Amino acid sequence: MKESEVTLGIEATHLSLPEISSLLGRQCSSGSYEKGSQHGGREPSVSTVWRFDSHAGRTASMVNHFRDIASRLPASLFHQQGLKSADVKVCLNVAVYFDAAMCTVNLPPECVDIAKSYGSAVEVTCYPSSFDCAK
Repeated sequence: MKESEVTLGIEATHLSLPEISSLLGRQCSSGSYEKGSQHGGREPSVSTVWRFDSHAGRTASMVNHFRDIASRLPASLFHQQGLKSADVKVCLNVAVYFDAAMCTVNLPPECVDIAKSYGSAVEVTCYPSSFDCAK
């Protein structure tokens, strides 16, 4: 069995979470954090990370996850608000939880097109998991 979550992440050195939320007219998801905060027990963060999670369920297809983000945060809005600069990095983060010996993740062309519309990289992280404790 395989489940997944997808998040659009915006990393900015010159903007705060409220500033990014205000520019986009959207609230960030949990897991977002401010520049200077100690996130995950590490050194203070050198940038703000604003996260926007897919609302598609964990068993949804990759296409449905990517479509959900794109429908709620259109790339056109993202670009209109001046969030394309050297100080801003965008990444679609894919987390895959699996309970088999190995995991294969397929990103269909539509997912790649959506990522390109944001000027975004795609990062896939796979987590071996027991589904009894992963939820």
